[in-house]
Amino acid sequence: MDQNKKGGQMRLWGDNLPDITSQIAPLTIDVVDLPLSVTKDEIAATFSIDHDCITLKRERGKKSASAIIVLPSWRESDVILCDYVDGVCLGNQRALLKQSHDSDASQPSSEHYKPHKLSSEEFDLSPACNGQPTLHVLNDDILLHIMKYLNVAEKLMLEAVCRRFQSLVYRELGQNNVIDFTDDGCVWRSAHSKLSTCRSKSPAQLTQDLKLCTYKMLIMNANHLTTLRLDEYRCIFDVNVFAAIGRLAVNLEDLCLQFSSERKHYTPIKTIFSRCTKLKTFCLEGRFDTDDLLQDLQQCKCLEVLRLGRVWNFSWELLSKLKTPLKELSIHNIEFFYFNPLMKRECHLDFAFNSSLTTIRMFNHADSHPGEIRLGETLLSFMAHKCPALTQLQLDCSWYYAPPNFKPFNNLKVLHFIASDHDKIEVLLKSALPDLEDLYIEFSREKVYDMHLLNEVLAIDFSLAPTSVTSLTLPSVALDDNSYKNLLRMPKLQRVFVKSKKFSMAQLKL
Repeated sequence: MDQNKKGGQMRLWGDNLPDITSQIAPLTIDVVDLPLSVTKDEIAATFSIDHDCITLKRERGKKSASAIIVLPSWRESDVILCDYVDGVCLGNQRALLKQSHDSDASQPSSEHYKPHKLSSEEFDLSPACNGQPTLHVLNDDILLHIMKYLNVAEKLMLEAVCRRFQSLVYRELGQNNVIDFTDDGCVWRSAHSKLSTCRSKSPAQLTQDLKLCTYKMLIMNANHLTTLRLDEYRCIFDVNVFAAIGRLAVNLEDLCLQFSSERKHYTPIKTIFSRCTKLKTFCLEGRFDTDDLLQDLQQCKCLEVLRLGRVWNFSWELLSKLKTPLKELSIHNIEFFYFNPLMKRECHLDFAFNSSLTTIRMFNHADSHPGEIRLGETLLSFMAHKCPALTQLQLDCSWYYAPPNFKPFNNLKVLHFIASDHDKIEVLLKSALPDLEDLYIEFSREKVYDMHLLNEVLAIDFSLAPTSVTSLTLPSVALDDNSYKNLLRMPKLQRVFVKSKKFSMAQLKL
């Protein structure tokens, strides 16, 4: 795992984690607005599924029928929800598909799991009738010390024993303002991981246990929770869990969601956006279309930081409809969007939040060229004009129609660019602003691979860089001795970060 603080992204690299979607129960799909005359065989033929997976419902007085589909696996459910996101025509009607909500009985409310504040008077602390001491004679501090030897899953089992144990478990696991699954020390991440590695559970039981663990996590920390970072490799993401987050985490300010790389469909998050009115930072990575996501985001009125990665078919038009005082916009590794400056410029950067933007990050390390963000002088000039408060800019400059010019950015202090070759680095250095303070130079994935393969060392003339630079970062760039000499002559340079197997301290003593 890697949490890239510099790039402003929560990077879980989930492709290297075991995927629980193959272990959990399939999603239950509701199909509504079906013709009254429709049959199971017609529905089965439309979706190419077995008719035994379908329960057809017709209610007296209704003008349309409905159906419930339960497929053999989660992935088959995922494919259906993805392929028919806009519905399907049956007869003369368009039927719509959505994931079913769980029954109320399987969604514990915060009232039901409300922690109890117990006084010592509520317990009989005297010895049992046979003269032997009971567990209740031990005070809370001793019991809490014993509980330290239990893992989270065991504590959650203990919580169900009695009201006193429940209160003690809440003291141990509750009142957190941060729950971060990217942190190895997160006790709730440990609890979910232990559940998902239990091979003896049936898919239905594992699904219910994972949801219940998530609900308890939210309930125990509801009033305190301000930061929540979850991934689908350890817990379940569905409409029920998102509804619970929206209902319980009312003080949430920072939310990061890492969806499984296997997922194809988007699960609506608008219940979170509409209820968590204090939400300021939202980060999401997932491989699905963004249209519904960007429409749901319109519920956010106070959002200041938006970070999206690895999504498909990014829509600039829908992004322009956000009415929020956004300060940071980060878009990376987008699949299948083409940033073309020859199109109408208003399609790209004519946003309601332009005047408040201080940070823009647009970069792409994807292998497929259709997703590359292509730059041109017209686009950069337009960006500088529309975003006057911009102080930080991160761009993939490995593909551009003409050498980019950063001179129009009057207030730019931090520049992070990705180049495809060393000669383009010098072009970019020449175009940087004279009062730039922080410079981050990176190569494209293809260039880094070629450098390592050819054992290549680069020569870069850092005398072309602005003299105002105080911090320089060079990940995966191997330089020759003369380049380091030029680098050390930069008059205001205070910090240098180098990540190269060929680097040695001797090069800084030349």
